[in-house]
Amino acid sequence: MGKNGIVIVKDDSSESYHDTRLLMQLYRATAFRAKHYEIVARRYFENEYNCNITEFLDSVKQAGLNLNDDIQLIGCVDDVKYYQDKLAIIETNLKYIRDEYPDGERIYWTLYHTYVSRQKGGNAKIRADISKVLDLSSVISERTYRRWERKGMDILDYLLWGTSVYNEELTEFLKNHAQELIDSVTLY
Repeated sequence: MGKNGIVIVKDDSSESYHDTRLLMQLYRATAFRAKHYEIVARRYFENEYNCNITEFLDSVKQAGLNLNDDIQLIGCVDDVKYYQDKLAIIETNLKYIRDEYPDGERIYWTLYHTYVSRQKGGNAKIRADISKVLDLSSVISERTYRRWERKGMDILDYLLWGTSVYNEELTEFLKNHAQELIDSVTLY
């Protein structure tokens, strides 16, 4: 309670909601879960309808059937779509960084090997993998790795949440490419 009797409550909800590092740390788990739901949906279609998903959807489309009555079917499809959409948002932004941002190739591979790659390893392994992909003569230093990762997080923060970043180089790039960013966003 403050001196004047007013209770001051700090709202951390937006900070945790817009936590890009946490989002990226959960990428592997989300990809695993998406694959799991895809397998469950595939099994459901095969067991329930004796065909694969594509055949089923084609037959439904031809027959003009309404699927709103099959709650389990809708749940399977919704789960798969939900997780695939979340992964696609991250993958699209990472690809955009790689293709359009100065030093995007280095930043992309740093974020990829740190958060996205199926093989999870310690810093030494990650740095060695990045160096190998970028065809560098020696393994990047811990300091360089951290700098590239931090820069990647700043860029992703801006692309995902629109937060202000105090990096002048990034701000200048975003000013120059604002329309491209707007045009590349797919609304769901």
